[in-house]
Amino acid sequence: MAELLPAVEDGRGKPVENVPAPVAKPRTKGPDDEDFVDIKSAPPLVRSDDSRIPTEGGLLGAYNDSNLLLLGLRTDTSYFAGSVLQQGFALSSVRLTAWGSSGNYISYRLSLGQTREFSTVLLPQITPVEAWVDFHTSARGDWSAKSRMTWRIGMFTPTYNPWWSPDLADMQVLVPDYLESHKAIFISRDLGTELTVEPISDRLSLTVGAFNGNGIFSHNTNAAKAFTFSLQGKIPVYESKIWLGASGYLMDQADPSSISFKSNGVWNVFTAWEYPRWKLWTAVEVFGGELNDSTRISFPFGGAAMMQFRMVRGLRFYARGEAMRATGRGGNNRLASIQMGPVLDFHKTAQLFLLFQHSEVEDGTNENYGYFRLRLQL
Repeated sequence: MAELLPAVEDGRGKPVENVPAPVAKPRTKGPDDEDFVDIKSAPPLVRSDDSRIPTEGGLLGAYNDSNLLLLGLRTDTSYFAGSVLQQGFALSSVRLTAWGSSGNYISYRLSLGQTREFSTVLLPQITPVEAWVDFHTSARGDWSAKSRMTWRIGMFTPTYNPWWSPDLADMQVLVPDYLESHKAIFISRDLGTELTVEPISDRLSLTVGAFNGNGIFSHNTNAAKAFTFSLQGKIPVYESKIWLGASGYLMDQADPSSISFKSNGVWNVFTAWEYPRWKLWTAVEVFGGELNDSTRISFPFGGAAMMQFRMVRGLRFYARGEAMRATGRGGNNRLASIQMGPVLDFHKTAQLFLLFQHSEVEDGTNENYGYFRLRLQL
């Protein structure tokens, strides 16, 4: 029942009879109802005052820059069966990485990893693998932004081709491990600087660099120096993409009359074809050069080919082969390997390589074996 208003007097002092009070309209209608209030137009329950917090990063970034510090962990666990050189389980690779951006024009990366991935030491040590800073001409704050020009300084691997990097997960192609020929003739990690210019963004890039030339495990007491270059291009063809590139380096150390004298020069030419719809990727490269260490001169020459394609969802096939002569590392100065097998993609953070490998190395060892490699990236 409607509630009755109490008796009141009118303006002339006469009583007024009780009348029913007005009933409010139920607010159950939609936007056509004149009393309807859209929740989106309602004021916030708590109004925050963020006028004192910078939201746009300047040269040194903002206090609340979400890309200032990012962390990543990658582990590669392997099991070898039938190999003379390795048996059982092995922790083939470990990488702990911190990276990010400070403002719009600066990005960095610091990685810790094993020495054994780049050398033949029996007891690998955890050591800095990368420690560099990039200065961009781009005005974007995203750490992965494409830039027309980038200057890098610190400790890193010179740019050669898309499948040579201190971090296996950083490569533009999926590979289980490094090519032995690359480890024999390429500089792995060094202290120096690089300048990359992209006249056509993501289509053409030119990189030149200057480095100590003697790696990271000794002081530069022999006046060592190295200069590198890389020219890479990508040509879109319908839904596919063709990669073309050439790279090289020159390294000198000490005077020619010194027992510490070294003079190395290496070149590399590669091409690749990528068809993303089928997850198809093929690549061929040829490399060569001259290695002079004051006791002998060798002229390494070789090549490699790689291929991967998707068989079904979550399963692809991977294969590669390489051969090289005159490696300059002693023995018969030859190496060769064939590697093939399926790759299971459990998740974007996990891959399982099931591989058969045939290897021939400089000491004359010739073996066939199988192994699996589980890669986790967190």
